[in-house]
Amino acid sequence: MQFIKDAYEMTMANEVSQNKLGIVFKISERCNLKCSYCYYFFSGDETWKDRAPIVSDSVIGALGMFSRSAAEKYGISKIPISFHGGEPLLMKKSKFDQMCTTLREHESNFQFEFAVQTNGALIDEEWIEILQRHDVGVGVSLDGPKQINDLHRLDKRGRSSYEKTVRGLRLLQKSAKAHGGRIPGALCVINPEADGAATLRHFVEDLEVTHLNFLLPDASHENPLSMVDRGRITDFLRAVIREWARLRRKDVSIRFLSELITLFAGDEQLNTSYNTSDYRHLIVVSSDGKIGPEDTLHGLAERFRETPYSVFTTAPEELFSSPVWDELGDAARGPDACQSCEWFRVCRGGRLANRFSESGSFNNPSIYCDGLKQVYADVMRLLVANHVDERRISANLRVAL
Repeated sequence: MQFIKDAYEMTMANEVSQNKLGIVFKISERCNLKCSYCYYFFSGDETWKDRAPIVSDSVIGALGMFSRSAAEKYGISKIPISFHGGEPLLMKKSKFDQMCTTLREHESNFQFEFAVQTNGALIDEEWIEILQRHDVGVGVSLDGPKQINDLHRLDKRGRSSYEKTVRGLRLLQKSAKAHGGRIPGALCVINPEADGAATLRHFVEDLEVTHLNFLLPDASHENPLSMVDRGRITDFLRAVIREWARLRRKDVSIRFLSELITLFAGDEQLNTSYNTSDYRHLIVVSSDGKIGPEDTLHGLAERFRETPYSVFTTAPEELFSSPVWDELGDAARGPDACQSCEWFRVCRGGRLANRFSESGSFNNPSIYCDGLKQVYADVMRLLVANHVDERRISANLRVAL
C-alpha cells in the first residue's frame, strides 16, 4: 500500500494551482539526431526551416516580459518553462547561462521553474555545472535498450545514439548523487516491438533511472497506427504496470501511472479540475518569438502552426481568448461519444493529437481508446488489491463499482 501512496503524493507535490501557465521554449530549432518519428521535423510542419537556428536575446527578453504580464494578470506564482529543440544544448553554453539569468531578472511576483529536455549526447561537466547553478531539471530522451532505442533514434549519419545518451545520463546521475542536485528523468516513446516489463527493468535496474515517463506514439485518425501496433502498445503499458507493481520500488515514479493513481484515488476536487486533455495553459514559443499551442498539434493543421501571436506583440489575455485557444477549450470538454463512458473522468477522451481528424477536429475518441480502457481497468484492480478505498474510486469515476 505504501508504494501506491507514494506515487499519489509525488504527483500531488508537482501540481500547481488552477491558475497556471506552462511554456515550452524552442531555444534551438535544429538537432544533432535524426529520429524517424520526430513530430517536430517530420510531421509535415516545416516552419522550423524559416526560423533562426538559435533563439535571439530579444526573444528571451520579450518572453520574460510576457511571462511577468501573465503572472500579474492571472495570479500565477510558478511558471514551468521547459527548454526544447531540436536539441536545446546546441545553444552555446555561455548563451544558455545568460538566458537563464535574463529570465530570472523578470521574476517579480512569480518564479520560473526551469527544465530542459535533451538527447543527452552533448552533456559534459561544464554543462552540468551550468544546469545545477540555475536549478534546471533535466529530462533525457531514450527509448530503452540499445536495440530498441536505435530503431528510431539515430544520428544524421545513421549511427547509434544510445552510448552517447547513456554517457550523458550517467554523468547527470553521478553529479546529482555527489552534490545533492536534481535527479535526471527519462522520457521514452513506446515502440510496439518492445516489451514493457523488460524496458522498465532496463531503465530502473541497468540505468538506475527512478523518474520516467512513457509516451504514446504520435498518431491521429488521419494518420493512424495499425490495429496490431495499437494492441502491442496496450500490451507494453499493461506490462509496465505489472512490473512496477512487482518491483514495489517506492522511489520509482512513472508519470503516466502516478497521474492515473491520483485521478482514481486522490481528492475528488482534484479529479474534477485535473484534465490531461486541457492544453489551454500550455504555450510553445519558437526561436523567432512566435506563440503556438502544444507542439504535437502543429503537424495536424495549419491553424495550429501558423498563428499570428508573438511574445513581442500579443498580450496574454488576447492569446487565451483567441480562436485557437477557444478550440482547445472546446476540446478539453471531451468528445461527445465519450461523455457516458465509465472512464471519462479519468481519460477525458485522451491526448488531443490522438483524437484529431480533419473532418471532426478533436471531437473523436482517442485512436488508443480500446487499449486505454484496458490500462484503466488494470490500474483500478491494482488499487483495489492494495486496499485503496473503493468508495473513493467510485466517487472519482462517478460510477458504482
